[in-house]
Amino acid sequence: MDGKPVRGCTLTTQEGLNVNSQSATSRAAQQEGMDRVLNRHELYCTVCEHNTGDCTLHNAVADMHIPIQYYPYERKPSEKDHSNPFYTYDPDQCILCGRCVEACQNVEVNETLSIDYTAEHPRVLWDGGTQIAGSSCVSCGHCVTVCPCNALLEKTMQPDAGPFTAMPEKVKRPMIDFVKALENSISMEPITAISVIDTALRKAEIKKPKPFAPIAAWGAASKSGPETGIF
Repeated sequence: MDGKPVRGCTLTTQEGLNVNSQSATSRAAQQEGMDRVLNRHELYCTVCEHNTGDCTLHNAVADMHIPIQYYPYERKPSEKDHSNPFYTYDPDQCILCGRCVEACQNVEVNETLSIDYTAEHPRVLWDGGTQIAGSSCVSCGHCVTVCPCNALLEKTMQPDAGPFTAMPEKVKRPMIDFVKALENSISMEPITAISVIDTALRKAEIKKPKPFAPIAAWGAASKSGPETGIF
């Protein structure tokens, strides 16, 4: 802003504000910020269930045309949590953005989720514990919808969300390791380009449901007055 690097989330609009997000300084800061995020998240988008066009992190990486990842990904010690019947949580992919906590604490006001950023390996907690099952979670799904990556994911998307997502782990894991090693010599962009093509192919297969008829009928009835309602 006005020739000085400033975090976008701290800006307040005002008359005469001059913002340039494409200067060399700005681009370097954006690269640094994304590198630090990718230090907590392993990119394997083409074999990821969430590569359907709604993954904020994948879309940002593709838009930024990142040539190489400078901070290597660091695996976390926690296992993926499958204990809820509707969704999973993978601490290994969590970028600790806090969106899910904000949704649970301040929107749904269920106050189940939290993150202890002082822990050696921070992660999302359910009532202070590491397992979803047995917590006060009501499975409203809000946390899943605001997650910018595949850390929180619906079980209905697993594992058949894409042409390569259902392959056995003993095949998928070596493939991911090979591609990640390949990135160091050919850069990230060719790999990202393949994942963008995969996204487009999946979008063509996605069937968007029509609005649920009883809900639409209730909306129309409620406008006509209580005597014509369906309840």
